[in-house]
Amino acid sequence: MYLKRYKWIFLVVAMLIFFGVAFVQIHYQKKLEDYQLEVFKTIVQRSVDLVSSGYFQWTELKEAIEKNDEEFNEEAFEEIKSLDPHIKEIKILNQPPSFEEEYYRVESDGERLWALFKIYDSMGEEMIADRTAYVEWDVASILNSIGASVEFRKGGKKTFWGLEYKSKPGNKWFAASFWSSLGGLAIILIIRSIFVRSILKFHYETEGLERLIKIIDKKDHYTALHPEYTSRIAVLLGKKLGLNKKELKELGIAGRLHDRTPTTQAIPLQGDSKWLL
Repeated sequence: MYLKRYKWIFLVVAMLIFFGVAFVQIHYQKKLEDYQLEVFKTIVQRSVDLVSSGYFQWTELKEAIEKNDEEFNEEAFEEIKSLDPHIKEIKILNQPPSFEEEYYRVESDGERLWALFKIYDSMGEEMIADRTAYVEWDVASILNSIGASVEFRKGGKKTFWGLEYKSKPGNKWFAASFWSSLGGLAIILIIRSIFVRSILKFHYETEGLERLIKIIDKKDHYTALHPEYTSRIAVLLGKKLGLNKKELKELGIAGRLHDRTPTTQAIPLQGDSKWLL
């Protein structure tokens, strides 16, 4: 088959397109996940700063915690939750701060996220030495609010604050993957169709036509020399006229075929189709 010699070209083009689409898709997915994680971090960081500076650096709340004023504490905690609905839990631990940071530390176990706060007065000078505030965020709620395609789970890729994340199973990327692959396949089929047509056109305009001439010469021994001489004369005249190689080749083919129509009509080519391809 004539096309077999060009088969490897089509395979290379198909593979390049397939891997190109896959690479672009994976790269875009990674960039999107990185962006979603940055948005998540920004939301939590702003909430942490608000809670620290607005409440755990507040003289009235400090004094209420020291006096174990549960009613005042609960009102303050409910107010904090109303400002940030993603806060899951707030409580006061009867233990001294175990971190060196000045105001707070954000921690996680890979899939849960919380912050420990030192409790100061409004001036940030006096601190409760034997108490620590604990605030935990609902990470799933935050991720859902931004339409994230990742979730925090132990055993995933490590990121900021010790969190570990994985891509959500069955998320929208499956649909994106399917349509991207389908689009890539469609492009490959279109290119293959164009490629095959161009190769066949080239074949039948050049090599296939020359093979047809040879078949005609084998079928008609009596008239074979006449078109050959005509072709040679035409090429010689073409050279005299300064024609280029392509034009000389076309002129030679025309000389061979100029009187072949009656002969070819009488030739049963069905049995000699192997000469054409």
